[in-house]
Amino acid sequence: MTTPDRSRVFVVDDDRAVRFVLTQALRDAGLTVLAFDSAEAALAALDSEPLPALVFTDIRMPGMDG
Repeated sequence: MTTPDRSRVFVVDDDRAVRFVLTQALRDAGLTVLAFDSAEAALAALDSEPLPALVFTDIRMPGMDG
């Protein structure tokens, strides 16, 4: 398994406003953030993106929950 990039964070939330605010705060802290509107999109990104060190996820979303 690949070692996670310590500066990379995934934000997964179906609420656009929450996703935006959290993404901006993490970027302001110097982190690399990839934001997704669904758990399915975040899981798909794992095939093509370096592993994140941390995932912030909503626990109640349509489709697949966080």
